[in-house]
Amino acid sequence: MARRALLSLVTLGLVVGLAGPAQAATESKVTGDDTPGSYQLADGGTDDTMTRCSEGRRQQNEPTVAVDPTDPSVVVAGSNDYCAAIVNNEVWAGYYRSTDGGQAWSLSLVPGYPDDTSDSGAASPVHGTCGASGDPTQSFDGEGNLFYGFICFNRSKPINGGVYVARYSNHGADYDQTVLVKRGTPSGLFQAGLFQDKINLTADQTDGEFGGNVYVAWSEYTPSPPPTPCWCPDRPTAETRSPRPSG
Repeated sequence: MARRALLSLVTLGLVVGLAGPAQAATESKVTGDDTPGSYQLADGGTDDTMTRCSEGRRQQNEPTVAVDPTDPSVVVAGSNDYCAAIVNNEVWAGYYRSTDGGQAWSLSLVPGYPDDTSDSGAASPVHGTCGASGDPTQSFDGEGNLFYGFICFNRSKPINGGVYVARYSNHGADYDQTVLVKRGTPSGLFQAGLFQDKINLTADQTDGEFGGNVYVAWSEYTPSPPPTPCWCPDRPTAETRSPRPSG
């Protein structure tokens, strides 16, 4: 028994020795928004929005990240990128891509923002229909295609949030198209119509029967009825309560 334990210990020591020292995690800044030319159009080149995003030092929030299962050195990220507001007066979905595991990044916005005159931007179903976009969510399939989900909406009338998915092929390098998943209707601060919000997306990365399928979920806010008085037996006075929006 002692000899067997000794052999096990020697084997363990050999495995640990071959594994080498653990590497410490490192951090890198994704959005180089203080570097001229750092933002580029999806088609290549630049415009006024890309120029101002490169130097505007505006905030980003609600980040999302995905790693390409076919090439883990490819990492993509997204955010609500307020650099677009410098020219377009509103936030837009940012798209960032790294090919070295997150050390260096190429920066862009999902095509279709209001001042986007590129071919991809003009062809997008969001172009001219909504002024702001965000709530990014991303997932690769098992063949290196990236799917980027987001909502596009107007803060003022008509308040109509819709759900969209953009597809990037070639390990996220090439923008293909954006498709509408579900359109909202003028909602008037939830007093009428439908408002789509809080999107989440994933792709089946397996090679099974459903491999390549893309699944999208979101909250659909339906009209809220006006507050109605109710009597609550455990309290001495009546209260006015509104049901939460469904979805």
